[in-house]
Amino acid sequence: MYQLRPQATALAIVLAAFAIQISYWNYLQPLAWFLLYPAVFLAAIVTNLYGGVIATIAGTLLGWYFFLPPRFAFEFTQPNQILSVMVFAITGVAISLVSNRLRKLTASNAAMKAEAKLNTVLEYGADAVFVTNSEGSYLYANHQACKLLGFTREELVGLSVPDVTPPEDAENSAAAHKELLASGHVKTELILQGKDGRRVPVEFNSVQLPDGTLYGSCRDITERRASENARHEAEETVRQLSLAVEQSPESI
Repeated sequence: MYQLRPQATALAIVLAAFAIQISYWNYLQPLAWFLLYPAVFLAAIVTNLYGGVIATIAGTLLGWYFFLPPRFAFEFTQPNQILSVMVFAITGVAISLVSNRLRKLTASNAAMKAEAKLNTVLEYGADAVFVTNSEGSYLYANHQACKLLGFTREELVGLSVPDVTPPEDAENSAAAHKELLASGHVKTELILQGKDGRRVPVEFNSVQLPDGTLYGSCRDITERRASENARHEAEETVRQLSLAVEQSPESI
């Protein structure tokens, strides 16, 4: 759907008010600015600063030329007419400035609320979230990340990826980091080392952000690993029992 530019919309509002006022001028005179004031206010509110200023200029010229005596001329016959034009123009510009300021404050408040909501989601989400620089030094860690590894936020931010990687998984971690820098994304399973030395297997998903920092989220898969190991052990037990039965003399 075609969208009018804000300036065109503002001008259309003033012209609509002008058309109505000139049609009913016999009933409205001598109120030169009767519908032009609300038209400028409306234009400033629904468009932007430039739209409000354009509406003010258009309203000033239309009111002066068509409604102030002598009509159909840019002339003044009385001093109070000069004041009337000046008051209208200054009021229109002031309303445009105030409306623009309020619009910016509203947008700023909305952005702050959205950012706060995003921070809350990141901070208390189900996954551990880390942000590092390209070298792997931690810049941010959410609550779940600190809980997962047993560090305080201050302790964790002072560390790097190798500091929380056990020796047995160092090669795998380095390969994942290299792939992330090369392709911009990596998804794999890693082993992390908590503050107390315990090993934590995790499913790791990370991307490189436009500013070069690395965003990663991971989830503890200890229970899943245990379940998989238990299943494998059960399958192996069944296989061994089946083999024993097949080799038993009674089965011949």
